[in-house]
Amino acid sequence: YALLCISKDCEWRFKASSINKSELFKVREFNDNHTCPLKDKVYEQRQASSSLIGGMIRPKLTNHKRKYTPRDIIDDVKSDLGVNVTYMLAWRAKEKAINFLRGEPVDSYKKLPEYLYTMDMTYPGSHIRIVKSPKNEFMYVYISLYVFIRGFDHCRPIVVVDSSHLKSYYTGTFVSTSTLDGAGHILPLAYGVIGSENDVAWTWFFEKFKIAYGERENMCIVSDRNESIIKSISRVYPDVPHFACINSHAKLSEIYFSMAKAYTQAEFDNLMEKVEKVDIMVKEYLELVGYEKWTRLYDLLTGDGQ
Repeated sequence: YALLCISKDCEWRFKASSINKSELFKVREFNDNHTCPLKDKVYEQRQASSSLIGGMIRPKLTNHKRKYTPRDIIDDVKSDLGVNVTYMLAWRAKEKAINFLRGEPVDSYKKLPEYLYTMDMTYPGSHIRIVKSPKNEFMYVYISLYVFIRGFDHCRPIVVVDSSHLKSYYTGTFVSTSTLDGAGHILPLAYGVIGSENDVAWTWFFEKFKIAYGERENMCIVSDRNESIIKSISRVYPDVPHFACINSHAKLSEIYFSMAKAYTQAEFDNLMEKVEKVDIMVKEYLELVGYEKWTRLYDLLTGDGQ
């Protein structure tokens, strides 16, 4: 095997041959001296394409839980290849590597109707819906499997709502509802994707949820303080109380959890004084939310405690 410079008059060359026809190679000749006008380009303007970098970083992206940022890619390319690359080039390389490993997002969306049909046939009695725009573009999807629906009949009527923004090319928001079974394990109730967290999208999601699960006695819905969620619940479930999730107040979590579980007024007042010393605005916010929405003490005092 021989590698020569692109310039015919250049003395740079690299020659190697296999050892006894094995996968091992021995370098027979290597002249590292460029004697051509390409010298400056070779040594001073070295570049790496997004495709080259994408192929290099694929093994580091096989684990979807690993956090591997464009900044990490920039550092690795500099360390491994000795080349400086821009943030945008590193970002494009990561996108190409992910698309190679997982496929193009547009192809996945094209397969969604077929996937949902197969799921509906596999789990009869499920409630699965998809909505497209007049241009036949994806908008919403809702999924409640039959096993989820039957399982909820044997759980307390507490529905916890959560959401997470998708970071793919088409963005959107992944939404879900869940509850706890008798063993204290999480039981999913419904999940889906909406375009964005607005009133229309959340109302559509809860309308589908009500078709699948109806409205149970003593039912309550727990979520963060997202205004669209609160408005949608009041429209679709006007008689079902809404409670604020204590996990959404992580900054003062230790004090907050203690207040939420307090049984006596003295204990509650003492903890609230600690909150006020840290940040008076947090105290005002908690008052605005309504103590009965997130505390055991005031929930019992109002007679809504189960």
